[in-house]
Amino acid sequence: MKKEEIVVRLLKEGYQIDTSTLDYFITNPEKTNEFIQKTKATKPQPSIITLSFVKTILKEKESTIKIIKKFYIGHEKEKISISDYSNEFADIYTRKKQLLMSRVDSAKLLSINKIQKQKQFVIICMVMEKDQIEKSAIVEDLTGNTTVYFKDKSEFENLLENDVIAVLCDSSPNGIKARRIIWPDVSLKREARKAKRSVYCIFISDFHMDSKNFDKERYEKFVKWVETTTGKENYVKVYIFILGGISRRSEDVKRLLVGMPKETFKIFLQSSKDARAPESEDVLVSEIPIILEIDGINFLLCQGDRLCKYDDVWSGDAMSVMKNILKRRELNPCAEPGRPCIPSTESVIDQIPDIFVSGGFHSPQTTNYKGVTIITTGDLADNPIFWGVNLESREINKLDLS
Repeated sequence: MKKEEIVVRLLKEGYQIDTSTLDYFITNPEKTNEFIQKTKATKPQPSIITLSFVKTILKEKESTIKIIKKFYIGHEKEKISISDYSNEFADIYTRKKQLLMSRVDSAKLLSINKIQKQKQFVIICMVMEKDQIEKSAIVEDLTGNTTVYFKDKSEFENLLENDVIAVLCDSSPNGIKARRIIWPDVSLKREARKAKRSVYCIFISDFHMDSKNFDKERYEKFVKWVETTTGKENYVKVYIFILGGISRRSEDVKRLLVGMPKETFKIFLQSSKDARAPESEDVLVSEIPIILEIDGINFLLCQGDRLCKYDDVWSGDAMSVMKNILKRRELNPCAEPGRPCIPSTESVIDQIPDIFVSGGFHSPQTTNYKGVTIITTGDLADNPIFWGVNLESREINKLDLS
């Protein structure tokens, strides 16, 4: 059905439609007759048919949210036994080794206790201790330990204790030399997946509504933008991802959630400084990092207080932090200084996300890392830039509220 035919058909039935509704029927001509048949039984009818009314009448199938994994990490104990450490380290090593097996030459793979006089080989090991002067590291697997010397200074500096890596090694009279480090990482052959329907995602964080610097004008500007996007654009569903930093006051959190259009679905990743928010039919709340699937697209969602502690480890750059997280397939690669924390297999990123997002950095950036879209959000007061993503096209849109 062509545009002219759609207009004539609707006018014949006495419907006045706005431009967004017309665009919807042009894109989905098969829905025209279905809509007309269903609205005949609907009384009263609005004077102007809006896209929101059309979607309500057609009762389009909602996108479904599937929780893939919650990262229950960082558990602390007053007393930590040697067995606690050794058991968790062994479990992490085994899990990471499985991720690395597909990335190494199995013909050259050796356990440490079988290295002997091999000239070139690969070991999968955990970094136990670094020597900054010698540029070497004591590494171990489940069979023993050895010392590896690194020629590449940048590779050596990037290593953290407890990293699980594969190392392509050369044996020499002066010891074992690292030729190349292989990380669990994201596969280079991985293609960017797209949804089969037009689903839109909005990513925000750090409104700090309880702060004296809270910008009410920008907040209201954001609310109007969401209403416009939801009401006029031709999306099957709109999801709003709220990545922490909203308010310590429960009334502020409620104001934000209730103030969003009813047809949107809200995912609230509650930070340690946010008031609690109850879940409802259109709100999903998590206090910990989580991987979700929506329309076949996987999202790894983090609060800023989870990742920002690594600013100093990786040059204070948000993109560098998040790339290193993906490279290691590890959400908690090193313990927070001064806090005894047992390493946990719960922090391993078993399933590679399509979109990796974090709030809290106050530094709005986007990039693509081997098919994974990485996004960090700004903050309402000082850097009010946030992002939207069309899952059907994977196009990223910038929302600048300044």
